[in-house]
Amino acid sequence: MCESGLHGKIAANKPLLKDTNKNKRFAWAKKHEQWTLDWWKLVLWSDESNFEIFGSNLLVFVRRRVSEHMISTCVVPNVKHGGGVMVLCW
Repeated sequence: MCESGLHGKIAANKPLLKDTNKNKRFAWAKKHEQWTLDWWKLVLWSDESNFEIFGSNLLVFVRRRVSEHMISTCVVPNVKHGGGVMVLCW
């Protein structure tokens, strides 16, 4: 397989977004595209961490070419909230 350009790689994670989520994100971006740098400096940015109590954080390995990083067969879709028991902290 290596001779044909297929190498073992860890599958990329990609948020599983529905069309409604994509449309809301796009609308939000359009609403704020004219903001100045001074306005953005007033935003309080927070980060979050989640801790999975039950569930799987296992890595998924795939065989792919270097150029196939984000094709659907080489990506593990993930959901930000839901699934197992998870604690989210800011």
